[in-house]
Amino acid sequence: MPNDPCALPIAVAGILLFFAGSIRGWAAEPAITLAPVPLPPNLPEPSRVPALDDAGLCALYTLLYPKPDDDFGGYELNDPLAKLKDMTTRELRERGAKQLASYLAKPKAPDLAAADEPVVLMLLHGAIFRRFDEPPVPRDRFEPIARRALLLGGRARDVALGKYRLGDAAWMSDGLLREVLPTLRAPTSRWNDRGRNRERVLGEIVRRGGPAWKNVLATDLAAIRRQAAASQGLEERMQLTPTLETLCALRRVQGKGDPLRIEIAGPAKVQSVFPMLPKFDVALVNADSENETIQFTRGGDYRSGRQARWRVEARDAAGKVFPERPQLGGMGGGLVNEGELAPGARWKTSLRMESYVPALPPGRYSIRVLYHDSVCIADEADIDGLIVFSCDPITLTVRALEIPQADVNAAKVLELLAAIDDKRKLKVVAGTYNKWAHELVSPDSPQGKLLSLGLPALPPLLEALEDPKLTPTRRAVVLTLLFSLTGQLDPRATPGVLGNFDSAEGPWTISSDGSMSFGSGSSNVILGGKIDETAQKEFAMKWTLWKQYVKVVPNPPGKG
Repeated sequence: MPNDPCALPIAVAGILLFFAGSIRGWAAEPAITLAPVPLPPNLPEPSRVPALDDAGLCALYTLLYPKPDDDFGGYELNDPLAKLKDMTTRELRERGAKQLASYLAKPKAPDLAAADEPVVLMLLHGAIFRRFDEPPVPRDRFEPIARRALLLGGRARDVALGKYRLGDAAWMSDGLLREVLPTLRAPTSRWNDRGRNRERVLGEIVRRGGPAWKNVLATDLAAIRRQAAASQGLEERMQLTPTLETLCALRRVQGKGDPLRIEIAGPAKVQSVFPMLPKFDVALVNADSENETIQFTRGGDYRSGRQARWRVEARDAAGKVFPERPQLGGMGGGLVNEGELAPGARWKTSLRMESYVPALPPGRYSIRVLYHDSVCIADEADIDGLIVFSCDPITLTVRALEIPQADVNAAKVLELLAAIDDKRKLKVVAGTYNKWAHELVSPDSPQGKLLSLGLPALPPLLEALEDPKLTPTRRAVVLTLLFSLTGQLDPRATPGVLGNFDSAEGPWTISSDGSMSFGSGSSNVILGGKIDETAQKEFAMKWTLWKQYVKVVPNPPGKG
């Protein structure tokens, strides 16, 4: 079973690109060929490439990379054209960088209506292949380049669709939408910008609707299925354009229900106690109106500690949508396979809301569970333009946490806190403290004993955090303990908050039923840094509201 790259972290991707560059010619130096091979006729020698004019250079690039899904500047180890390709892409990017610098230097984006393909192709390469120390091109400057590329067609269109995520498709004519849609069926369009642009186009077709688009989508869906039928094996099929989103777009244009429905077991109204959030038993249901069997993706999204193709949307009474929780683990993806849903069939799983949404303040919320079959939408900052499936809204009521006075031993908490040596490197338990963390934090240590107290330790720690005499190192200890007890407001993610620390990752059990929640298997990581007291105090202010949500109440009758 292949791995799904939908949540591959930046660090790992960088390592892969480094080795890929060494093998496929993405490094600064040309790749080493196995033996000298004469160049085919009618192509220039590599040394002559810089002498070509812009039109000739772009024509050569198109000749060397004719397919929409070709690597932009890559080649195989024994490619006889390796040196020519390397020189061509290098020259194109250098010229593109100069043209882009001139374009960005103008206070207002120049009108590109008359720009020809060489100009646009070089601007695209300048914008896409920026140096690591250069900021990305602002969207309001990149979008006009991409739009002009789409209108021109040819290789400029291929590059724009493959390397730039369109912000909108409403400006496109019906004719342009029809031209672009088939080009987005190219392989490797499942997880990348090409795939996102395809769904942007599908969404615009759905918005416009009408009988003509029914035929366009039906034809496109048939072509995708022919590709899948001709593929050899699972790994090749997983690189092809998936069918589900196109089938969904077709059903929406037809005025029918979505072919896939999300069902939530249990009542439509649920409750939880801060900071805990409920677990949802969910099912993907084949609800296709024409009784078609649905192919869907199984696995491939779980290594971060949550099923990342799912997303939970929480909206408060004022309509505000709370942000998604950042990716939990350092690596996403996982083993992936195909699944099949016959008409009416279900595929079931469980989702813990706290894996997707931070702790919600007490109040009433409208909850929707969302699903996408290819994109890890839990890890996306913005899912605008994607075709997602949703359940019917659920009403969630969150109540404040009330801790009986008898359970709160402030003196013991403060005694243990004072006994933690803040002059030594911090130990961050990123998970509910249990046996898995004993190697990092001994259960006989002051920190281990304090973490074993659980949520009743929160009120004294919240009070201690507001002590004006608190030193930065002592404040770092308190912030670490609050995170370990609640799973909220990870201080490791903000530079300058903790200084030097060791960290262990493990499972969380901050849930209403006490069962395992998100988190990967335990692993130790050693990180370093220096405390920035201003940044630390600003971060600590985020805990202020918790005093309103965590209340110490009188003991119930017969207790205390």
